[in-house]
Amino acid sequence: EPSPLTTVLGGGPYVFPVFGVWSYADSFSAGSSRPGIDIAGSLGQPVVACANGTVVDLGYDKADGNHLRLLDASGNQFVYADLSAFSSVAANGVQVKAGQVLGFLGATGAAGIDTAHLHFEIRPVSGLYLGVAGAVDPRIYLHRWTHEQDLKFPIEAGYAAAVPRGATVPEPGALLLGYSDISTGNARPLLMQTLVTSRAVR
Repeated sequence: EPSPLTTVLGGGPYVFPVFGVWSYADSFSAGSSRPGIDIAGSLGQPVVACANGTVVDLGYDKADGNHLRLLDASGNQFVYADLSAFSSVAANGVQVKAGQVLGFLGATGAAGIDTAHLHFEIRPVSGLYLGVAGAVDPRIYLHRWTHEQDLKFPIEAGYAAAVPRGATVPEPGALLLGYSDISTGNARPLLMQTLVTSRAVR
């Protein structure tokens, strides 16, 4: 069990970061490169802002999958990782309210867990200078936080269609950053026009 001796966050009020039915998938791993817990649920289950704050570091990488951080008014950081997707509200620099939907449960990171979940970390402002070593066990905080009864986002009950057992959420596809990346190749001049036309016909 987590120690009752914890850092006072000083912000809030705070709400539980997963909407709906959930369970803790594993224990806190202090000192690891991902010092948090995994909150398991259903694929596509909404993940909400645990506090009023600012979204930063939203993006994708192999280790954390789709991820973001939420900074509250006191400077505390809350890490959300392994999401299947972000909501239309989430973007870097956006101010959000506690309970707003930020994304959806998934398994896009490299943790080797196929079950849809949220990897969640709490990094108090007082320990940010320690890096990952300054993270605290979220469980002692989470059991005190309120659970949202209504979503601040237009989502129907059920969240997402059922997927076969053992299926994982695919990684994001390639993104074309600019036409100049491919315009200097030796392909036929009308190749791109041909591809776009054939795509439109299908």
